[in-house]
Amino acid sequence: MINLMARGEDPRCPTIRLSKEEKLRLRNPWKKALIVKLFGRGMGYLQLKRGLAAKWALKGDFSIIDVGYDYYIVGFSNMDDYDHVMTQGPWLIRITISQYGSGFQTLSSMKNQSDT
Repeated sequence: MINLMARGEDPRCPTIRLSKEEKLRLRNPWKKALIVKLFGRGMGYLQLKRGLAAKWALKGDFSIIDVGYDYYIVGFSNMDDYDHVMTQGPWLIRITISQYGSGFQTLSSMKNQSDT
């Protein structure tokens, strides 16, 4: 059950409270997902998908979601493919990858925190 309530006295900043079961249900589809960061010049969606497919030589299909600032979420239909990419790479294809987690931070936000 989702519980939406105002946070403090500002109704424009709501808090969404989720049960443990609801959090697990929402996180489950992302268990086979990686966060990918592009470096250097940008590339189109199809170019990225073809490049990853060629480098990783996967058995199943995968999807890519553009989340902005040259970050993408790559979801795998096959857990073996996920394990293959995590353990055997290649990892540096003008991109970097990391496991999905609820505490994910971009490189720039981590740098900003270390400056304070």
